Amino acid sequence: MKREIEFMPVKTFVFDDPTEAMLSVVREMGNWIRTKRYQRGDAVLGFHSGAPMDFLAKELVRLSGVEEKGGLAVSGVKAVEMAEFVGRSPAEPGSMHHWLTQVLYDHWAAKPENQVYLDGSVPEDQLAAHMQAFEARLAALDPIDVLPIPMGSSGRLGFHLPGVDPNARTAVVDLDPVTLAELAEAHPNFGPMPNRALCLGLGTIRAAKRVRILAFGASRAAAVYRALSSNQDPMAPLSCLIGHKDCQLLLDTAAAAELG
Repeated sequence: MKREIEFMPVKTFVFDDPTEAMLSVVREMGNWIRTKRYQRGDAVLGFHSGAPMDFLAKELVRLSGVEEKGGLAVSGVKAVEMAEFVGRSPAEPGSMHHWLTQVLYDHWAAKPENQVYLDGSVPEDQLAAHMQAFEARLAALDPIDVLPIPMGSSGRLGFHLPGVDPNARTAVVDLDPVTLAELAEAHPNFGPMPNRALCLGLGTIRAAKRVRILAFGASRAAAVYRALSSNQDPMAPLSCLIGHKDCQLLLDTAAAAELG
């Protein structure tokens, strides 16, 4: 069951459990894949890591089936990855791209040339140019149709951490101990977590057509309350998306506990 909490600065929905919330995102992605194909185009979808995103990827695969037999027409879908660990190549186990390949691309008909991702193995002195090239490739695409982003217990959005410039584009970030612990819990097979990552900042996230913030569990409740009680506060990144034309906050009952 889904209910809206009214009069919030960001459109906020509470679901009985995370599975319901994630299914709503999967359905929305599927609808935009169909809509864009009907319009003779292809959807642009965003992906991040974490347990909710693992479920999302597997459900997309299930929905897609075989395109020629009535499944989702995904061959032209553009998949934009939000982050990568510094020091890890896309093909390396423990990288974000390798993980997404295992849970999505290996089972999906989307073409490899439509995968838009960062490469953490780029030499340090070439990272700035690599991130500029990534931004240029994003700019050449249509805006991201649906961008689901997990919120951490600190209030981070993806890897955009509290206190980071709310206008930041793709950048190198230092991952704090809380974020590293949450990543290790979500991805126990990744091995030791690098303490730096390349990631989309809020300046890039804001350009997406539809942003869906995912916050599940009691550990997110305080961050949710702070974000919805703030206005354009870099320490509460979600508050910096207030005013976005289509940003929704999707919660389970535990994450919504402090909203009354």
